[in-house]
This record gives sequence, structure tokens and C-alpha cells, in this order.
Amino acid sequence: MFNKKSVKLTSTRLVIPIIILLFQIELPQAQDFRIEISALNDQGFTEEITFGMSPYASDWYDPGIDIYKIPGMPGPWEVVSIFYDNNIFWRLILGSTIEERSIWVLPHHWSNNTITISWDSTGLADIGSFTICDCTYGTSEIIVDMTQQNTYTFNFDSWIYALDIIINAAPVTENQSVTPGWNMIGLPLKVADSLYHSVYPNCINGTSYRFDGSTYNQVDTLELGKGYWLKFPAEEEVEITGGDFGTVSVDLTQGWNMVSGVSRPLALTDVSDPDGILIAGMLYGFDGAYVTSDSLFPGEGYWLLATNPGPVTFSLVGTYVASKRSAPALNLESYPSLQLSDAAGANTELYFDVQLSDPSEKMFYSLPPLPPQGAFDARFEGDYRIAAETDAVIQIQPSDYPLTVTASNLSGQYALEELVNGKAVVKHTLYEGKVLTIWSTEVRTLRLTELSGNVPDEFILYANYPNPFNPVTSLRYDLPKQAQVTLTIYDLMGREVTQLVNTTQESGYRSVQWDATDSFGKPVSAGVYLYQIRAGEFVQTKKMVLLK
Repeated sequence: MFNKKSVKLTSTRLVIPIIILLFQIELPQAQDFRIEISALNDQGFTEEITFGMSPYASDWYDPGIDIYKIPGMPGPWEVVSIFYDNNIFWRLILGSTIEERSIWVLPHHWSNNTITISWDSTGLADIGSFTICDCTYGTSEIIVDMTQQNTYTFNFDSWIYALDIIINAAPVTENQSVTPGWNMIGLPLKVADSLYHSVYPNCINGTSYRFDGSTYNQVDTLELGKGYWLKFPAEEEVEITGGDFGTVSVDLTQGWNMVSGVSRPLALTDVSDPDGILIAGMLYGFDGAYVTSDSLFPGEGYWLLATNPGPVTFSLVGTYVASKRSAPALNLESYPSLQLSDAAGANTELYFDVQLSDPSEKMFYSLPPLPPQGAFDARFEGDYRIAAETDAVIQIQPSDYPLTVTASNLSGQYALEELVNGKAVVKHTLYEGKVLTIWSTEVRTLRLTELSGNVPDEFILYANYPNPFNPVTSLRYDLPKQAQVTLTIYDLMGREVTQLVNTTQESGYRSVQWDATDSFGKPVSAGVYLYQIRAGEFVQTKKMVLLK
């Protein structure tokens, strides 16, 4: 990062003060540093020049970072200049890299004067290697190791007219956190060996995947600016060594693209999008489930939606950035919702009965392609996180059972059915604040239906599901009218085990779960059990089997 402050510079060859903006790099480390050189000639004139590297800089002139040196009348007040790309500078900050860099420093000789240059060598060896060479006659003879001394004097008799500062910045190391299971990753640094198992040696072999627009393909080599799926057996801090980079360009396809950013956090609003193909807010990361993000962080992979094919540039360097198309301002928190969570803690929230003024705006609530099998996901049919209707189908991909469903902002009653092969096996009643559990690993689809004005035609006690079961089963029943309801569990000897329901209930579709415990909360033994409902004059009994 750069801190902006104003300073006043005075010069012996300019009669007016110059007010400039000084950008100071916060982290004095390899590939993110400034080195100031002070030059003094024997006539008492002094000039200071600064060079350095930063991921926030490019290899060309950056307004507000670099400072051109204004040519003046020749004379002894001209002491030293930086020469680069056919321009002269007071300050030149280049883009970060682990590759060797070279800049020229020009000492200005007048008469037989000597020039002494000095710098602070403290900590330079930790940043990299810095050598000053004589390149007057096209050779590069080393005359100073800047990490070992902090001053050098030469005179006109030496016939040195050009100094070449050779910069070899030391690699940096970043620690990247990964979690057990699937992670979306991207390279946070330029690395010497970009094979995925070289960068992430403890990952599960053969699990590096990239999306090609229609399907996932396994890849071996990781590229800057691109995102990948990678699976890990355990939580880990991965040490990655390489070079900072502040700019990378990526060609996007229409639809969802897997991308990654640069070596520092970058806001989506700062991504260069010359063709206007990006939409504000359509950036998703992965944290056990898909989550929206407004920034790209180093080492993380993301899904980015493009309305058309075209190039984008992730860059820390201040360039013109076209404004992104905005998503509609809609407060989803006010709509009915279901939060679906798995046993590992991954969760997502889906909203329904969301009325859009323009149906085409639904694209702003689309979701990226499903993660690989074993990663959690929940979405409405059609790959959306909203539904305009109160009747909708939800597709789930759990990573760890059981699943928990929590209802919020419900003004009426709804039915949520568990489907296996398209058939309803369990039917739950949902209302405000209702929390229910889905135990069956066969359930991959849920069907949501509004029950307002929908009353069953007759009393029915359904077969429990699953059956056989361990450790939980669901019992559901229909009430066509209000009734005093009891639902009791018996063993085969007719002894009461526990009573699940004993209350007056309104008409509707009901369900309750039994966790194979008795009335004292103690687990019961495996075997056959009976469950009986009494609702007014309606009595019905069915069997179920508990396995251990």
C-alpha cells in the first residue's frame, strides 16, 4: 500500500518550490521496497534519487508513484539522475519480480569534481542483492556491493559516465491456509515450478481441476490469474515461495469463469474491464459453500461472471477502470428463506417468493457451476439462489449428513418434501422459525410447496422413512380438521416406549422425528417397534424396524 502525504522540495536550479505527492511503501521487504541514494559533489551540491520495486507499480511511468526529472540548465547543481526507458527520473519504482532488473544511474561531471553517493545498507541483504557496475563502455564490471558498504566516491579521472545498478530481489514466502476437503485456490506468487503438487505438496493427488465453460478438466500446471479446485486431506498452512506480481490479464468466456487475483487484495470494482462485460456483485468464493465477495484475495480462487467473452486485467497499478454494470438493489433479507446447513458447518441461504420487476434480472442471482462431488451446495432448480414462486425445487449436494433446514420470514405454512428418485418419502411442515433435520443420505432433492388454503382430505398415517432406520426416522400424518392428537411408540409386547405427540393440532400436514430413545432419553435396542396415531376417532398403527 502507499501512504499519501505532501512534502516540499527545493532545488538549486529551480527558483520556485515544487509540491509533489510522495507515495511511501508500507512494507520494506523483498519486491516491495525503496532505496534512496544521496549524491554530493565537491562543490557542495546535493541531489537525491530513489529506486525500488512494488506490486503496485508497473515497468513504465506511473503517475503519483514515479517522478520525472525536469531537465535544467547544465551546471554543477546537476549531480545525479536515474536513466530508464529513455527518460530521466528522480524516483523510479518498478513492478515486482524475482527476475534480474537493471537501471542506469548517471553521475554528472563538471570540471574535475568528485561525486560521492551514499545509501542506507541496513537490511538490504534481506531484500536481495544490489550491485553497482561500471557500464560506461558496454561492460558490467562490478565496483560496489551495495549490501556490504554504504558509500562510494569516484572522480572525473575514472572516466565513469554510467552506473548500472543490478537488482536481484529475494523471493518472498506467503502462508496460505487450506481446509480439509475441496478448496478454490490460485497462485499468490510467481513460482519457479507451477506444477500443482510442487506448490501444494500435501494435496490429494489427481484433484486439481479447472472449468472449461462446460465441465471440469484435470490439470497439472497452475497459471497466474486462473482459479482451480484442489482437495486436501487436512487443515494446513502451505508455504509458497516466489515473486510478487501486481498485474495479470485473463481472457474470459461468456458465463462463469474460474479466476484468481494478484499478490495483494484487489476490489472487484478496481478490475480493468475495457469491454464492460463484468457485473458488480457477481463474484463468488468458496468457504465450505459458495459465498459472495467484493474483492479477490491472494491465493484464493473465485467464480467471475462475464456477460460476453473478453479480456479483463487484475492490476494494482492505477489505470482507468470502467464502471461495472450494477445488480438491482434488492434487500433479500426481507423475503422468506431457508438456510440449509450440513454437519460440517457449511451452509447457504435460499430466498423464495422474490418478485422481480424485470424477469431478466434473475441472472443477477444465478450461482456458479456445482462444486466437485463431496463439497456442499444447495440451490433452486436452474442454478439460482432465489425463486419467484412459493412452490420450488431445491437441489442439494451435502458433504456431511445430517442436513439442517431453518425457516425464516415465513408468514404462512409450507410443506417441504424429501424426494428420492422423484418420489416424496418424507413430508415436513414449515413455519416461521421451524428447524428440521434431514438424515437420509439418499435425499438429493427437496420440494417446497405453500400450504395456504390447502387442507388434507382425510386422516392418513404414512409409512415412516427411512425404514429400516438408524438412528432417526420421520413419521408424517395428515389432519383434515382440528383434533387432539397422540402419536405413541410401543414395543412388540405392547409396552409404551415414548410419546412423540400429545396435543391439540390444527388441520394440516404434520411430521415428527423419532431418534430411537425412550421417554427418559435412553437409546432403545434394535428391533421391531409399533407407532400409533390417535386423532379424534381416527386410530391407525404401523410397524418400523430399528437397526444397530
